[in-house]
Amino acid sequence: MKNGFFKCPLESLKLDILYELFPESRSVALDIGIPVGLFSTNALCLYLYRKVVNSLESESNVVKWLLWEHETLMPCVSHFVTAQKLSNVGLLESTKRNVEDCLQFLQSSLDRQRACLVSTSTGEPSLPDILIWTSLLPVSHLIGSNPSFGSIKTWSIQLGGKHAFLQAQTHFKIKTYEASFIKQSERQSVHMSGSHSNEVISSSKESNAQKVQSKGNSGIKAGVTMASNWVDSNVLHQMRPNRVAPVLPEDGKKNVLITSALPYVNNIPHLGNIIGCVLSADVYSRYCRSMGYNSVYICGTDEYGTATETKALEEKVSPKEICDKYFAIHRDVYSWFNISFDYFGRTTTPYQTQISQDIFWKLDQNGYLVEQAMEQLKCDACDRFLADRFVEGECPHCGYADARGDQCDACAKLVDANKLKNPRCKICSAKPRLTSSNHLFLNLPLLEGELSKELASRMDNGVWTDCASNITNAWLRDGLKARCITRDLKWGTPVPKEPFTDKVFYVWFDAPIGYISITANYCGDKWPQWWKNPEQVEMFNFMAKDNVPFHSVIFPSTLIGTRDGYGIVNNLVAVEYLNYEDGKFSKSRNVGVFGNNAQDSGIPADVFRFYLLFVRPESQDSTFSWIDFATKSNSELLNNLGNFINRALSFCFNSFAALVQKVDALDAVDEELIDNVNKELTSFIECMEKVKIRDALTKILNVSRFGNGYIQSTQPWVLNKSQDPKMKARAGAINAICVNIVHLCAQMLEPFMPQTAFEVFKQLNLYSSADDQNGLPKLPTSFIRAITEGHKINKPSPLFKKLEEVEILKLKEMYGGGAMDAGKDPNVASVGQTVEALKEAVTNQGNKVRLLKAAKPQDKQLVAKEVEVLKKLKSDLETAEKAKTDKKDARPPSGGIPVTPLDALSTDQLQQMVQEQGDKVRTLKGQKPQNKEEIAKETGSNP
Repeated sequence: MKNGFFKCPLESLKLDILYELFPESRSVALDIGIPVGLFSTNALCLYLYRKVVNSLESESNVVKWLLWEHETLMPCVSHFVTAQKLSNVGLLESTKRNVEDCLQFLQSSLDRQRACLVSTSTGEPSLPDILIWTSLLPVSHLIGSNPSFGSIKTWSIQLGGKHAFLQAQTHFKIKTYEASFIKQSERQSVHMSGSHSNEVISSSKESNAQKVQSKGNSGIKAGVTMASNWVDSNVLHQMRPNRVAPVLPEDGKKNVLITSALPYVNNIPHLGNIIGCVLSADVYSRYCRSMGYNSVYICGTDEYGTATETKALEEKVSPKEICDKYFAIHRDVYSWFNISFDYFGRTTTPYQTQISQDIFWKLDQNGYLVEQAMEQLKCDACDRFLADRFVEGECPHCGYADARGDQCDACAKLVDANKLKNPRCKICSAKPRLTSSNHLFLNLPLLEGELSKELASRMDNGVWTDCASNITNAWLRDGLKARCITRDLKWGTPVPKEPFTDKVFYVWFDAPIGYISITANYCGDKWPQWWKNPEQVEMFNFMAKDNVPFHSVIFPSTLIGTRDGYGIVNNLVAVEYLNYEDGKFSKSRNVGVFGNNAQDSGIPADVFRFYLLFVRPESQDSTFSWIDFATKSNSELLNNLGNFINRALSFCFNSFAALVQKVDALDAVDEELIDNVNKELTSFIECMEKVKIRDALTKILNVSRFGNGYIQSTQPWVLNKSQDPKMKARAGAINAICVNIVHLCAQMLEPFMPQTAFEVFKQLNLYSSADDQNGLPKLPTSFIRAITEGHKINKPSPLFKKLEEVEILKLKEMYGGGAMDAGKDPNVASVGQTVEALKEAVTNQGNKVRLLKAAKPQDKQLVAKEVEVLKKLKSDLETAEKAKTDKKDARPPSGGIPVTPLDALSTDQLQQMVQEQGDKVRTLKGQKPQNKEEIAKETGSNP
């Protein structure tokens, strides 16, 4: 089929974009079995799209949008364009209202659907996005002039910046959305704060507006890239909307409710806890503010339940004293990490009791609660039923003598407290007895069908990470079961119904309601505007994968069951686990970096934020490694980002008396740079809209890399030494472009490294009164000239310092990094350690010694200590290799237990051996056919 099949340029434009996206569609034959033409462009595009894509995702949704475009939008647009041509004022006003009604509907849909109308697995624009985007071109000036159509504006610019769309617009010489929006923005007032910036921007605005106006009514030529308009783009510079607490949802705005999993108050959070919820949510919350979204970020401490009672017993204080102590610790740690909550509260409040009990009564009245008896252990000496964590005993799986009632630390398996051998009360060590206790259960099977439909829609249209959707779907696939919502404890929200008033709500019924009660403590009785307003509010939950089922199944089911208008989660952003070096974080074993350790390290919080986000476990478990931490910080922050910013600002300060120079016109190398920066910015926004935080961070680093390359290739310091005024002016123009890239980097960086971003703004002499909530500019959807000629910057200074190997190795040793066995020297071999592990340990220790010897100044005492460790490892390796040779043909007695005397082994080593041998036996038993003789040998029994 040839282009130009339709006479109308817009109709042909639809096909041209489709051809650019899917070149193979040009050769598709119209073998539909009828000799006549298709009734519309939409039908033809749908036909071609099916042919080249082979499948059509969310087909009913696609068809719905195509019908809306064909039957509603296009007639309204056509009538409005006709009224414009006729200059009929009355008709023009009525048709304009019809178009604006369509735009309002589209705005609401984009607010809910985020970056596109219909999502696709390929990441390419969907067919409705292509067709509706094209149909709106004649009314782009209505979009640009109305601030309530912000989501449409963002969507249209992002689509228009894609290669296929640009090519098609160039071919048909159609004015771009970008040109229309610049035209509309000429008359808007913009301002910047800072001691010099207001005057500079004000004076430059007039000249730039005159330049844009001089282009005439035809606007900017079609097909010219944004780079060619960059000189005049400062008119697009906008400040963020002012935020006043409490922030509440607003009509016509994108209202976003952000929560992160409530941390327990029984311990200090470690780096894995921080990246798992509060830091990831903070980055997204700050991004929402930067885009001008109307968002709130709610979090707080989870203070009820067994964990709190257990910690109170350990520290011999009341549960309330524990909560007060650890609430303050958490608050201070998060403050140091620059987590910018709108409100950080706690669950031990009157609102928590009121709202939890109200939800309970509605579930009860609607018939979603059932009573069932449970077998529980009760300590007569303490006169109390024992929660799982209050019971200890012998593990039924591996025989470990001190297993907890919920999980065994030795074999890491989940444990039923009632099946512990020789159980004992953790409080008084008395032997408990098994007795029956009646409890209330949430009848999840009654809600399963409705929940499944709701979640399917949200997973299709929202942001659900793989582990979030996989875990949720596994729960639904296996079928939901009634879940207990009460516990025989003292510390918790009391159950208000007789005869259960001596019980409290189970923490996983009670804790998620904390999001609601904390919101209530933030905005008072207006909290339903956030929680009972699903048409206007989009909800994002952030957490680690272990919390997923409680947020995706149990809490939504609870809210649905109230029949009280509650909204449920639209987007569930869960991550995998962050491990520490070669193992897991453990406070009791002093392994890992906890919040207070990070504060004491002397390394800025932003550097920790950067690395945690760089290795964020988005699709699989990742690891905090001290060596990698130093490497990434030195290479990406110091040598790339920090280097570019310091070079650009220092050159401005030293060569041009701190004044940003004039840019009259762009060279080809400038346009190439601006185009590359635009691509990275567009990709950054796309990543953030999909909450791909780690990928978004790389886009910022790419921008600074382009900046470094630009400086290196243009060599403005050489040009500035020339006696030719044109050469000097060229050097100034190059620097002015770089200063503006610095400004953009700071804007993009603010959600990730806020302290660093504010320091850059300070060096730029901008936004002196800004804080996390107000006073900063909106993140533009394309790279603009935010700082014009004449603006004076402050004296720059380096943003980062090098992390020296010797200091990093000291920190690694201090916090147990690389320890093979908890509580022991990180590199001392243990009995039973494999030859391969010892070889790796020797290599690692050798590298460590070499680094220490190369450090300046050299710590001779530390070097001597690490050399001794290396000698010991080499000796152990030699012994292990000899033992391996001697035992090549020997079989240890009793089915694989080593000949080393048992009393020479530690408890940890014995536990590990038992676990490994058990795994070996289970593997043998699972084979078909079974080798019974081999199984007998490994179990030490007769065949």
